[in-house]
Amino acid sequence: MSNLKVLVCGASIAGPATAYWLSRAGAQVTVIERFPRLRSSGHNVDIRNLGVSVMRKMEGMEEAVLKKKLDLRGISIVNPRGGNYGVLGSAEKRESEQNTQSLLSDYEIYRGDLSQILVDLSLARQNVNYVFGEEVSSIVSRPGDGQLTVGFKNGRLPQAEYDLVVDCGGATSRTRAIGLGLNGEKNREYVHLVHSWTANFSIPKGPEDNGNIALAHGAPGGRVIFLDTTQPDSTKVVLSRWASSEADSDNEAFRQALEAGETRLKTFVSEVFRGSGWREEEILKGMMDSRDFYAGEWVQVKLPRLYSDKVNFALVGDAGYGPGPTGGGTSLALTGAYILAGELLSHEKEWIQAGLKAYNDRMRPIIDDLQKTPPFVRTAMAPQTSSGIWLRNRIFSFLTWSKLLEVMGKYVAPAFQSGERYKLPEYTWRD
Repeated sequence: MSNLKVLVCGASIAGPATAYWLSRAGAQVTVIERFPRLRSSGHNVDIRNLGVSVMRKMEGMEEAVLKKKLDLRGISIVNPRGGNYGVLGSAEKRESEQNTQSLLSDYEIYRGDLSQILVDLSLARQNVNYVFGEEVSSIVSRPGDGQLTVGFKNGRLPQAEYDLVVDCGGATSRTRAIGLGLNGEKNREYVHLVHSWTANFSIPKGPEDNGNIALAHGAPGGRVIFLDTTQPDSTKVVLSRWASSEADSDNEAFRQALEAGETRLKTFVSEVFRGSGWREEEILKGMMDSRDFYAGEWVQVKLPRLYSDKVNFALVGDAGYGPGPTGGGTSLALTGAYILAGELLSHEKEWIQAGLKAYNDRMRPIIDDLQKTPPFVRTAMAPQTSSGIWLRNRIFSFLTWSKLLEVMGKYVAPAFQSGERYKLPEYTWRD
């Protein structure tokens, strides 16, 4: 693969991880990112199951993650007066359970920090370079040899030829539509709404925001306020709205506000969360003043294939298999990057399409499993009524007191189960 030229689109998590593994397979890799710089903001993500196994194969990554991991030792559900119903924390583990994680991960880290770690690891390779403020405008395959002529939108790169393009963008990726030859409507068919959205931002720390226990508060209407209090100079806030059904969904109004710009979107979020109680006034005022505001919908991406059988184009991460609220997105991205590069290397004497098909076949059962959302997640996370919240809180209080929640957490979804559930293939890398 030493002569293989690859264009990777996206520099969040999947993109830098894909660049790292493709470079170890011997490819020459260019990574483009449509934002003008690496985004340092974002909520916390976690690394689980196969993601941990992949991380441990990337020299220096686990040490770097542990240096940046959040000192988050529990989550407390609080009432409107701030009193708690119990704390969900990390369980003590026997030696035989070190790869087993529960509702709290051992590798909880801010998205921006993880992205920077992966970019640094990939840039340590001599055959990787990054171009920011650029995105793909066209992909044309040359008859005969499958060489791709790629056009760019912003002029930071000239039109150039590549052997393979890998889309590592988000769930609503525009590059996916270009690479798979989809019109806008067909592209949206593969994006499955789960009728929920989140807003993320930072506010000044309050007097009770000292420690390593996150705070969560539920309000009627499927509204959830989550505060990460582990940072020394600010409190990270996540506001989530979970609709009870498609008929109850306000995602269309959310999208309209998103298109209208940040000020309108902040106003929309503020209107939805009015009347949620607890520290509502402080949080909503802090949101309007915040400079790191980001909001988006929860969606799942379900494609029939993770590659095009017409051009040398593949998808890794959310663009190909965004998992929605299951908690497995980061691990899926790391795993997909590893397997794509490994299968291309294993099939290097064949056509690129053979490697892409093998990647698809290995990833499909993992994706299908990790995209499963337990049926009670919506009810447990965001009850719609005051009585539902009351009942959930009492059940939570009993389960945390009895330690049953930690035991249940290991079995409620594949995302919480052991990395031994799946076996990573082993590849012989070029370095």
